[in-house]
Amino acid sequence: MAISAGSRGRTHHRASRHTVVSLAVLAAILLVVPYFLPFWRFDLFAPQYPAGLSLVAGFSGIAGDVREVNILNRFIGMGDLTEAARLELALAPYGVLGAALAALAVVLLAPPRVAWLAVLVALALPIGFLLDLQYWLARFGRDLDPRAPFRVAPFTPPILGPGQVGQFRTLATPMVGFWVSLASAVLFGVTARLRHRGVRPRPPSRRRVLRPSHQPRRPTRRGGAEIGAVLLTAILGAAAPRAVAGGEPSAEPGGGARVVVRPGQDVAASLAGAPAGAEVVLAAGVHRGPLRVDRTVALRGEAGAVLRGAGRGTVLTVAAPGAVVRDLGVEGGGADPVAGDAGVRVEADGVVLEGLEIRDVFIGIEARRAEGTEIRGCTVRGRTGLPLGMRGDGIRLWEVKGARVEGNRLLGVRDVLVWFTTGSVLAGNEAVGSRYGVHLMYADGNRVEDNVFRDPVVGVFVMYSRDVTLRGNRVTGAAGPAGVGLGFKESDGIVATGNRVVACTTGIYLDGTPRKVGGSARFEGNLLAYDDVGARLHGQPAGAVFTRNSFHETGTPVVVDSAGEARGTVFVGNHWGDYAGFDLDGDGIGDVPYELRSTTGALRDRRPTLQFFTGTPAARLLDLLGAAFPMFGPRPVLKDERPLVGSPIPRAARAVERGEWGDDPRPRAPQVLRGPCGPRRDRPGRGAG
Repeated sequence: MAISAGSRGRTHHRASRHTVVSLAVLAAILLVVPYFLPFWRFDLFAPQYPAGLSLVAGFSGIAGDVREVNILNRFIGMGDLTEAARLELALAPYGVLGAALAALAVVLLAPPRVAWLAVLVALALPIGFLLDLQYWLARFGRDLDPRAPFRVAPFTPPILGPGQVGQFRTLATPMVGFWVSLASAVLFGVTARLRHRGVRPRPPSRRRVLRPSHQPRRPTRRGGAEIGAVLLTAILGAAAPRAVAGGEPSAEPGGGARVVVRPGQDVAASLAGAPAGAEVVLAAGVHRGPLRVDRTVALRGEAGAVLRGAGRGTVLTVAAPGAVVRDLGVEGGGADPVAGDAGVRVEADGVVLEGLEIRDVFIGIEARRAEGTEIRGCTVRGRTGLPLGMRGDGIRLWEVKGARVEGNRLLGVRDVLVWFTTGSVLAGNEAVGSRYGVHLMYADGNRVEDNVFRDPVVGVFVMYSRDVTLRGNRVTGAAGPAGVGLGFKESDGIVATGNRVVACTTGIYLDGTPRKVGGSARFEGNLLAYDDVGARLHGQPAGAVFTRNSFHETGTPVVVDSAGEARGTVFVGNHWGDYAGFDLDGDGIGDVPYELRSTTGALRDRRPTLQFFTGTPAARLLDLLGAAFPMFGPRPVLKDERPLVGSPIPRAARAVERGEWGDDPRPRAPQVLRGPCGPRRDRPGRGAG
């Protein structure tokens, strides 16, 4: 049988068509792949961060040192990075898939003269990403909270290249996702060029070519379409969610199992099928709870992943030793105070909770009889529409040993309870608008360090506990009749050093502390500034020692209830803001003792109704007369034989005068304090920061 004279040329033409289809589908795949890759990186360098901080952004969210950067951002009034671009992140999967399909359709089906539009569609993703990123950077850098501790001029960080933001050097660079998307645009351009040169994805006619019977059959003209269908199926399989009962297993580079659970899939079934040590990833979207983790796995949420309860009971229960839960939103819990409905409940040892966003629950996080629990970088938001006493606790530790609660934010919750708990550390947390910042009861050997408590009723209260250390905490705005910065009731072995208690009704409250004969309670290096009462002693405590503290602009430095004297409490080497002595030898110690006498204080203790006149000119006149004629005034409340002429913590005192927290070099937000509080003068008050 004869062979058509044009068969060789047609074979070359058919191969070109296959090339066009293959290149187009490959370009579409490359346009989808960046959804799963990092797209942009932002590095910050400063002397206190020699290794730098890094943020990595992509179509699926932001990762890296997000918590540390958010802490720094609060200094200058910037918002939380995780609140940005929520709509864009929710629409990103559909936008990426739609752009890939649209570009593929244009380059293969449209006339050759408009096939170039596929390049514009492909470029719309990386360019649109950078433009949207530029918008959010400008919004965060220019929409600054005027109440922030540090005021800086509005700024917009550079989206590409080096820059400077305050003391930080920055470097913004595109990452692999950006370059892959550009490669996709280049391939679409090559495909459009081939189309423009006359190569079509389909032949102009269906004329058959006769071949000898012995010649192998060549691929048909449908071969290109079949290749395209296979590759397009790969795109849809990679990007589109699949509604199946369980998660999708995959292998991690390190060999551990990884199960991805899409919204609508059964999370419990995925957990049941996951081997011990696996990572179970909840994809962005809403997943139905309640959920119980009863095997040792790592449960992680992608950006935007939320586990939502049914409005009753506990949303997430972790009952497997060593399980890890991180980067997940939890909401929709019950409100039964008897059952103790919680957002997350820990019932096993060694559990780690990290980076959780918990809201619309009664108790945020509760750990019961769970040794070694770690709660890090979580945010708990209380139900602020309810009265304070009905909101539920932010974090509750009950009969826990060796817990670590670090770097958490508690907004509008009731209390942080540490009851019957030993050997635990609460450090670097921030609580705003709570009733008790931390309440310890029957809690021995615990440490509360470097926390910030703004506008609580009580900052920290320790009851019936031993060997408790409070170090470097900041309490401001504990106002009202019950306002107390640091309170202690019938406790022993207390050490309180380096704390800042500002603008509170009572700075330090002692009731029966130390509790036992021979017990101890030591207060050293604390700043008590702009409090109505610096220290209030109730029950004639014996054994407490105050040294190197600064009573800075307090209404009354020390009050002893029932018009008593501080006989059992030692005050030595403190700085008193109203000390009128002198230091002729220049050794920093007053040459005459400091004696505290308060005529109005004695009268108030005898007749509490006279509290109404605190701070009035009449009350000040009585105190002035009592100081001028000490023979007619009351007996001294206390005597400090070695008063300090200057503050032992001058940097902290000067910082408070400027409206800041103090000389803490760590990035733990200093606060701007405003408003009148107390009888001395206009001074910082509630609403700090």
